[in-house]
Amino acid sequence: MAGFEKKLLGWREWVRLGTLDLPPIKAKIDTGARTSALHAFEVVPFLRDGRQWVRFSIHPRRNPRLVCTREAPVIDRRRVTDSGGHRQMRYVIESEITLGEETWRIELTLTSRETMRFRLLLGRTALSGRFLIDPALAYCIGKRPRKLKPFQWGKTMSVTIFHNPRCSKSRAALQLLADRGVSPTVVEYLKTPLDAEALERLLGLLGLEPRELMRKGEAVYQEAGLDDAALGRADLIRAMVAHPILIERPIVVAGGKAAIGRPPEKVLEIL
Repeated sequence: MAGFEKKLLGWREWVRLGTLDLPPIKAKIDTGARTSALHAFEVVPFLRDGRQWVRFSIHPRRNPRLVCTREAPVIDRRRVTDSGGHRQMRYVIESEITLGEETWRIELTLTSRETMRFRLLLGRTALSGRFLIDPALAYCIGKRPRKLKPFQWGKTMSVTIFHNPRCSKSRAALQLLADRGVSPTVVEYLKTPLDAEALERLLGLLGLEPRELMRKGEAVYQEAGLDDAALGRADLIRAMVAHPILIERPIVVAGGKAAIGRPPEKVLEIL
């Protein structure tokens, strides 16, 4: 359009993600990346009104004590290749983004950026046609935000329980959380089965091998021949995805840690 001038961006800028109601986030502007990525951990999918949503936690700053927990509809799951050549399946959500005086909608993939300097990476798809980028500059639009008010952070710890309401120990663990004023996200994993990626995350947090997470007394364990020592990690994880009744319960995740509630009081150790 005649007379239209694109605004100049540097290689890092302060942005706001309005839909997610997060405090301002320092973003890396990376035209070498096609997709945009938001730091997320404790990523838990669930169903709401028949549609898939995802609940996740984020450290908007590089301070693990400052945690925000958000929910968003899932618009897609995609395999993304990062700068190191690693391929990963990621949930994709949408959010409004405000950069300077401009606001528009972008897609964001959710992935752990805990070791990264920037909690948000903005790729070229999100910026296409809107700005000119000068990698020699920084913070061309807007200024560093003032100190945030405490209520903006949402400091309460995100807690999720993978729950089977027919299990007495699972019900007892849920009651223990309620008695301490904790309102966890409840995932009834028999209704909303975990995928292989989610199981891998849980195994990592628990520090367990797949067979250690399995309920060997379940009939399907014997029927499917899962006691075969020749079965590998991927085989056992596939079995738990196909038959979630095999997963030990309850499992509580909080603050980047996880515990199996056997006995139920074990879940209190990570709070």
